[in-house]
Amino acid sequence: MNVWILAVYLQILDLLTTLLFLAEGLSEINPVVKFFLKHFKLPGLFLVKFLPIVFIILIYLVGKKYQPRWLNLVRMITRVNYIYAAIVGWNITVLVYSAYGRV
Repeated sequence: MNVWILAVYLQILDLLTTLLFLAEGLSEINPVVKFFLKHFKLPGLFLVKFLPIVFIILIYLVGKKYQPRWLNLVRMITRVNYIYAAIVGWNITVLVYSAYGRV
């Protein structure tokens, strides 16, 4: 799978797991997301979760044309994907444990 498409998928999964967190009565621990939720409710959540998708698309489009030789964008986005895969995996784990009353 293309690393850029995977990055977008992981962002969407992060949004969905956050929505499930809120539906289950769990709280968000990311202080930026927590701020946007507190002050702007769900529209703030969608804004803060969709901005990375916009940045990923912009980096891809600009990087295709103007990428400097010293900067490997594919390697960079792959590393970011590892981080978000871990975040999504953690979110799913907490949701499963929460559903079975172990958290």
